[in-house]
Amino acid sequence: MIRVWVEVSGGSRARFRTEVQAETIEQAVHLALASSPGCQCQVLFPIDPETFFIDGENALALNRVEAGDQEESGFAAIRVSA
Repeated sequence: MIRVWVEVSGGSRARFRTEVQAETIEQAVHLALASSPGCQCQVLFPIDPETFFIDGENALALNRVEAGDQEESGFAAIRVSA
């Protein structure tokens, strides 16, 4: 299992970041897209090597951070389309 941060934007929702747990980064993006139909998702980099690998089942975490905090966090984003 891995853990990555994904930024979700578009549609009728405000832009937010969420922590996603999945078997692969690709699966994490698909989980984020499935939970927010009509939105775009971006995997946020850098990925923290200390928290990247985890134990547990597939889950979409509820941890959201407003996107305005992104600039201060040191994250960069890679856009992924459905």
